[in-house]
Amino acid sequence: MSKRILLLYGKNSSEIFNRKSAIGSYLNSLSKLLESDTNYKVFINGKDFHTNTIIEPTIEENSISFPKKVFSFLKKIIPNKLKSILRERQILKSAKSAKELLLSNNETYDYSIELLTIGSDLTYSLSAKITEKKIIIYDAPLLEEYEFFYKSRPFYKSLIEKKIKQSLVSSDFVVVYSDAMKKHVLSYGIDEAKIRIHQNIDFSRFDIEKIKRETITGIKLCFIGSFLAWHRVDILIKAFENVVKMCPNQKLELFLVGDGMLKKEIEDQVNKSSSKNNIVFTGFLDGKELYELKKQMNIGIMPSSNWYGAPNKIFEYGGMHLACIAPHTPTIDYIFDNDEIIQFPNNSEEGLTSAIFEYCSNPDLIEVYADKLYTKISNEYGEKVTKDFYLGLINA
Repeated sequence: MSKRILLLYGKNSSEIFNRKSAIGSYLNSLSKLLESDTNYKVFINGKDFHTNTIIEPTIEENSISFPKKVFSFLKKIIPNKLKSILRERQILKSAKSAKELLLSNNETYDYSIELLTIGSDLTYSLSAKITEKKIIIYDAPLLEEYEFFYKSRPFYKSLIEKKIKQSLVSSDFVVVYSDAMKKHVLSYGIDEAKIRIHQNIDFSRFDIEKIKRETITGIKLCFIGSFLAWHRVDILIKAFENVVKMCPNQKLELFLVGDGMLKKEIEDQVNKSSSKNNIVFTGFLDGKELYELKKQMNIGIMPSSNWYGAPNKIFEYGGMHLACIAPHTPTIDYIFDNDEIIQFPNNSEEGLTSAIFEYCSNPDLIEVYADKLYTKISNEYGEKVTKDFYLGLINA
């Protein structure tokens, strides 16, 4: 009989079937990976993984789940402090609904894996229903991320901190993706022996293919991702403009691939750019369209991150044999070496300009770096590595 794995997500579980949600898509990928072993069956917040289907989003990723018209009206008439309280109550209500639904059934599970979200205490509350192992994936410092998004300290901060600590303490293992995140988790007084470091990669967006590309006819650069504040696509556009001026005899193209909260601002910036004829704004691409585009690119760029940000784009670029540019952050520096990617000071337009120019002024470097990054990704970060990692925790 198959062992039962309960995958927990304190936000709306339909996000796991939303291709525009990075977190949701990752959990979907992990579910498929675990179920590829016939000894295990996955349930998402108590529902059979196979009873759900991929959906298109109706709201922006990371936004509040009020109807758009209602939310726009509320924004105008409600003071910021009250808006913050309403937002947090909505977050807490979502996690509570997921918990009550699971507590109301008579099901038990062998294992649980929760990607911890702010306001959730599912692992702690459902401990009696899990007979063997409880695993927490701690994807970000939740309070810090919330404050960055909403520019305010949570009104229910004490309650949220309590839920985070209860969740971490009640688990058997906590999975983080860098030493910096490990130190953050230890600040909650967690036993170091239960912390494991592993890169959580969305294999539905992850191809491993070594492609020979030419730069004779020009160099194609790309950003693939969400247009969110900390991704700093704005400085990428400025840095690209600088390099176009510095390399007047070189044909350069920048492809911006994605969607997100700042999409309109980025489109406006491109339309005003002195290099707008060299910039291609594709919008959101997925599946074969995205794969075919990546085959044409030479360089993948991660314009910015925060100290804890998981560098999933570097894995995506490297798996497709692209050279890569990324900022110095504690997490990226922990995973990658200087001979695998060209780095620059985070949030520095000048530094990003220099990094792009280094490749464009010496195109032979592109294949050198692409080879080294591809070798690392293909050897150390395939599907089997992730599958063996989680099944190893389950069977520990």
